[in-house]
Amino acid sequence: MEEDAPISTEPVFYIPVKQVAQGLANGAHIWFQPSWIVRTHNSDSAATIRHMQEAMAKVAPDLPFSGFYSMDQLLREQLQQQRIEVLLLATLAGLALLLSAVGIYALVSNSVVQRRREIGIRIVLGSTTQRAMLDIGSSGAVAMFAGLAAGMALSFGALRVLSSQIFGVQVYDPVTLVTVPLLLAIVGGVAVCLPTLRIGRLDPGETLRSE
Repeated sequence: MEEDAPISTEPVFYIPVKQVAQGLANGAHIWFQPSWIVRTHNSDSAATIRHMQEAMAKVAPDLPFSGFYSMDQLLREQLQQQRIEVLLLATLAGLALLLSAVGIYALVSNSVVQRRREIGIRIVLGSTTQRAMLDIGSSGAVAMFAGLAAGMALSFGALRVLSSQIFGVQVYDPVTLVTVPLLLAIVGGVAVCLPTLRIGRLDPGETLRSE
């Protein structure tokens, strides 16, 4: 097992059963609760457990023999805390992404509302709706890409600090460094585009009359 693996257990030592005297083995079972690791080629775990119980009953029927776990079950139990932490981190990241998208949407939508009269005047004077949508959307896009650039710069610095907590991936994993910014850009782009579509439904004459 690698030294930086995310499994932290109490110190243990393993002794082949053939190297243990019978009296020492009996004493260990009386005063402690030793665990036996059995390697088998039988894929039927229920049959293996039954055979072990029968063999133990013939040798020492007064000794309790229970609590059977496969290596897969033990591995899942050891990794349970890490999985919970990852799930919690993913949930918080999703909430942060949602809040960011709502913030961008609110910023661009507020800009559309505040500049309705300006947009109406520009369209009346000959500007196009597409041009107005581009001008409004560009402000949100600039803020979004500035945030992405700052976040990427901070993440490169934070990865050095978090390198001891990362297992199974490289410190600078190219897939992660490409996928995450791309996902953020897509979500931010949708949050920017949705409010700008309202410009296409504006009636310049009605907007000027209401002002």
